Amino acid sequence: MKQAVREIESMTEGLESAGFDRRQSNAMIQAIANAIDKFAMTPERMREALERNNDILMERMDKRMDERFALQNQLFDERFAAERRINDERFKHQDKRLDSIEATIKTGLGRLFALAVALSSAVVGVLIRVIWF
Repeated sequence: MKQAVREIESMTEGLESAGFDRRQSNAMIQAIANAIDKFAMTPERMREALERNNDILMERMDKRMDERFALQNQLFDERFAAERRINDERFKHQDKRLDSIEATIKTGLGRLFALAVALSSAVVGVLIRVIWF
């Protein structure tokens, strides 16, 4: 602050030695001070500008991350859908094989039952023949 006071005093002396009276030199210094105040980049203005830029940057980064996450989720969904289709085809194939095995087992059980009935009939027939005759 002392430095600023010395500079203003030096400016006033310079203007007065150039022929300006005290009022004119004060008005000139006031005009210069106002211009510096309005257009100078103060730490506060720099901080505000940086904060605005940071906010804009963060919004852009959030948007880009959202876009990337959306794309990544879309790719995962497509991949899982493809895997699901492949697995569905595999399960359909396995279901057909299991249905075929089940049909074979049912046919085999039917034949086994028919064989058991035939054998038991034969045994009963032999027993009847042996017992009655």
